[in-house]
Order: sequence, then C-alpha cells, then structure tokens
Amino acid sequence: MKKLDEINRPIVYLTGYGFEDRTIAVANYFKANYQDRKKLFDFALSFGDPSSEIGKSRKWQENKYFLDDFLARYATNYIRVATTIRNPIDIHLQFKKALVENQIEINKSFIMIDITSFPKVTLLAVLSELLSRKVRGVMLYVEPIDYELPFSIGVKYHGLLPFFGRYYDSYKKRILWIILGFEGHRAYTVWNNTEPDETISFIGEPFYENERWKEISRKENMLILSSPKTKEDYISFTDVNKAIEKLEIVYKGYEKENIIIAPLGTKFSTISVAYFAQRKENVFVVFSAAERETEHQSIGSKTLVSCEFNHLQVGKAERLSL
Repeated sequence: MKKLDEINRPIVYLTGYGFEDRTIAVANYFKANYQDRKKLFDFALSFGDPSSEIGKSRKWQENKYFLDDFLARYATNYIRVATTIRNPIDIHLQFKKALVENQIEINKSFIMIDITSFPKVTLLAVLSELLSRKVRGVMLYVEPIDYELPFSIGVKYHGLLPFFGRYYDSYKKRILWIILGFEGHRAYTVWNNTEPDETISFIGEPFYENERWKEISRKENMLILSSPKTKEDYISFTDVNKAIEKLEIVYKGYEKENIIIAPLGTKFSTISVAYFAQRKENVFVVFSAAERETEHQSIGSKTLVSCEFNHLQVGKAERLSL
C-alpha cells in the first residue's frame, strides 16, 4: 500500500461504522505503523446509522467509539455523516453537503476509502460521486478469517438507486443481471419483483481458499438458478478489472435493452458494478435491504487488501497479512 509520506496531496479518509471485528482493523493498522505521526489525514468522514437496530448493539457502539476517538485524534478535520441505507438519495446528498460545508476539494485530494464496513448501498452512493468528480486514491478492504451464515433475515424493501441509469425504454426488454451472493432470500425478492424478460445469474469466483463459498452461493440461490428463464455465468469476486471486463463482454448482447443489475455479491464485485453502470445510460442498479442483519457475519481479520484507483480504472490488488 502507498505510504502516507509518499502522498503529495491533502488526504481525505472515508470509513464506515460496523459491528464486525474487522471494522476497526484498518484504524489499528494505521496506529501500529504510524506511531510517530500526530496527524494522518487532512479530512476524515465517517458514515453510519446509529438509529438502526444494529447501531444499537454493544459491538457496533464499541467500534463507533473506537473509530470516533481514532479519527478525532489523527484527522485535522473530522466530520460525521449520519446516513441510513433506507434512503440512498440522502446518503448521496449528505456526502455532497459535507464536502461543500467543509470546503473539501476531493478532485485535488488523495482519497483513502475503507470499504470494509460500508453497506453496498453506501458504497455505491459514495463511489458514484467520487467517480463523477474524477478523483484518485486507494480503496482499502479487510478480509476476515471466515464468515458465518446467515448474513441476514428477511427483506424489508428494495428499489432502484437513483444515481445510475438515465434512459429506460418501456418498449425494450427488461434484462436482470444478478450477481449472486449468499443471501438467496434477497436475490429471490429482487428477481420476483423485477419480473424480467430474461435473467443472467453470475456466480462469484472467490480466492482458491474460499472455493467452498461458490457452492454455498449456488445452494442459496437454487430457486433462481433452476428457472428456465435464467442463464448462468461466472464473475470474479477478487479482481475488479476482470469483473468489469466480464460485464462488458456480456453487455455486447444487450446494448439496446434495459439492464437492471442487482449487486448482491462481494464488495469487489459491487465496485465493478459502479464503474460499469457509470458508463452506460441503459444500465440501472437495484438494491435490497434486509429486514434484520445478523450481528456476527464474519470472524476476525486476516488480510488488508489495497487497490489504487481513479475514475477510469482500479489498480491491481495488493494483499498484506494482518
């Protein structure tokens, strides 16, 4: 990962609150490796929803206190951005408002974004703004030692994100692309309510040591995969550029149709959707919010992944054992 001393622009650090052990892993990494520095960031923004059920849990509150203390100490300017995934437009607006009110020129800054605890809706909202501003920086993500199922229970609501897609033609076919994850109930709700003319289900290809999760994803989403209207394909869960390349290849057969993408896989596959959808006027992105998140989705912290990025591409991932 690029060292802070090598960055010759103001550093803007973005992170989110969460209830998993790995939520504070990046902060601990910085504390351990930059003990001699009084300040690490020019601006730091934290995103989260203290009003949610998970936000009231003890672990979420402990992580919040830790991050608040860390950012207040190591950022010259620390801003809390109160957001809720129930209102994607508000996430986008609150982020833009924070930039304006604090006079943060992100296109002249180096962005460090820890996506570990960002809900996918928040990640997509923030990325849509960053990419439109043509920023550059580095994305950080902490891989856990392992995961625990189930990730969530039920589906509260779903809908289209307003920052992707411009032209929907009601005379054209509605094609649904689902990047399958490990929550079959959420994927089924999107599939059932979208009523697509055709569905392409992408099964994620993980790192070799996580190969068993491919079969778990297949079992979780068997209702969709067994439909005669569903085509099956694969997409990288570990390489953003390979995932974007796959989406571009598949797109060539559907350039004149309405494409709706449901990114229900990993954070890296969600990043690929943001880049891809940003470039296409007929591509829309749908989200699904769980009725209740389970409090123990992952175990520990194993690897810190970093990828440099700009508005055009994402660099090769570097992995550092924690």
